[in-house]
Amino acid sequence: MIQQPLGANKFHAHVVPKISIGDYLNRIERYSMCSKECFVIALLYIDRFIYGVGLQNAAVNHHSIHRILITSIMLAAKFYDDQYFNNAYYAKIGGLDTSELNSLEAEFVLHIKFVLAVQEDQMNQYYYELRNHFKTFIQPYLAPTTEQ
Repeated sequence: MIQQPLGANKFHAHVVPKISIGDYLNRIERYSMCSKECFVIALLYIDRFIYGVGLQNAAVNHHSIHRILITSIMLAAKFYDDQYFNNAYYAKIGGLDTSELNSLEAEFVLHIKFVLAVQEDQMNQYYYELRNHFKTFIQPYLAPTTEQ
């Protein structure tokens, strides 16, 4: 019997979503109206998810990343922001059924052992790492070219 990676049964999509990860994140940002901090916290939650289930069993790939993203961002908004939408709204944003997102949420918090609190130093570390990653790897591609 072939064993699936832990969590794959919930997060693994049978078909890779057609929307790119960047476009998906832009969609979530546009419609969720969650704070920018939620995206940093969501990354921290994803790390907890990966290391909580064991890196070799995390099943983070093109089949699962969209579901992991919407779930982690929704959880971050619920925990961090004063105002947030209900699961049905996040499910619409993410292109999922509400019951499916509810199930993903339960699975996710189980894997991170219900640890949603983020220390200020962790938040700062992730923020600076993201900022430095952006400056090093992404920003050069966005810089306008000057042709003379």
